[in-house]
This record gives sequence, C-alpha cells and structure tokens, in this order.
Amino acid sequence: MNMADDDKSMAQARGKIIVIGDEATTLGFRLTGVHKHVLIGDGDQKAFDEAVESALDSSIYSVIIADQGMLLGVGAKLSRRLQDTVVPLVVGIPNKRGAADGEQSLDELMKRVLGIELKVGD
Repeated sequence: MNMADDDKSMAQARGKIIVIGDEATTLGFRLTGVHKHVLIGDGDQKAFDEAVESALDSSIYSVIIADQGMLLGVGAKLSRRLQDTVVPLVVGIPNKRGAADGEQSLDELMKRVLGIELKVGD
C-alpha cells in the first residue's frame, strides 16, 4: 500500500460527526442528520471529559461538536490534547444558556455560518 492509499483509507475510516452536550444541543443536531450524540447531564464535567476523551481516542470521528462552556472547563491535560489535535476537528458551540464569555451565541454563529436567522420566543 502506498502513501496515497494510506491517506484514502484514513479518510474513509474517519468522516463521522459526534455531538457531545445537553439534550437541547444534541437534539438540534439529530434533526440535521447527525445521529451519534452523547447526552451529558447539566454541569457533569467528569462525564463530558470522558466522552471527549473517548471520541478523541476513536478512529472514526473527523469532527467533534461539543458544548462550548464545558470545553472551557476541561482539565489541563485534556485542554493540551485538544489544542494539539488536528483530526478530529473539535468545535465548541454555545449551549442553551448561551455563549461563553467572549464567544458568539448560537444564533450569531448560525447566521454567520449558515445564513439562517434563529429566532427564539416571540
């Protein structure tokens, strides 16, 4: 097997998306067709860290979408690993409580990236 074949088989091995977060966050992604999700109880940092570690250790995910606030709460070792990781790409998104300080809210993010304006409430 040559280098191009190795790259192709690695690309085929990955390619899946996982969403890690609360029920509201994961539900939105299930509606878009992302079927792999891990529900984390409100504020359960240990379960969140374990889910992120597991997703990083897996060879099937190319993108990990995770609760932005909980990503900010990971320990130093996991934080370094996340910073050093190229694949899978780790994307933090706002949760139902909104964006972390200095970050875009979910509606701002959706409008900028998808061109869709999200209206909540009246």
